[in-house]
Amino acid sequence: MNRKKINIIKLFFFGIIAVSLLGACKDKQPYADFKFIDVTDPKIEFVNISKNAKSFEWNFGDGKTSTAFSPTHTYTSNGTYTVSLIAKNAKGESEVTKTVKITKVDNWDNGGDDNGGGNNNVLPKADFECYPHDSNFTVRFVNKSTNADTYLWNFGDGKTSIEFNFFNYKSIDIQNIYSLSP
Repeated sequence: MNRKKINIIKLFFFGIIAVSLLGACKDKQPYADFKFIDVTDPKIEFVNISKNAKSFEWNFGDGKTSTAFSPTHTYTSNGTYTVSLIAKNAKGESEVTKTVKITKVDNWDNGGDDNGGGNNNVLPKADFECYPHDSNFTVRFVNKSTNADTYLWNFGDGKTSIEFNFFNYKSIDIQNIYSLSP
């Protein structure tokens, strides 16, 4: 065989190997990570910030689990819980654990659901925090109310909302300053 044919055969085999390697490198190893937000202790919202994952397994440390992307979970007992998240894809899996401290179960009755169900034994308590959002008079409101099933925001200018959190509010009437209270 002449050299030209041998070089073509070598090039052909190296091309097959390169294409195989590129296909294998397409998926990256998953990276598991999450944050959590104390919605109304003992109700916690878990925010999944994992990368390169196709499926998720949550363990809330109290015997309950979830496969949701970013679940909300309500704890039924005070305590410190180790929460784990496993993120998976075809390349493998990654696990992260974090600690959540629950202290306010005594004032909560969720009726056994994970949707924050209200309490028939304790009156709801309205509470919120607000923060300036930008220089255009936009304000971000964060609901800190407890033991409620429904919410009604009244901004004092005729505008209302029934969302759990009303994130951005802008009053067009900058002549008046509205007093908002829980």
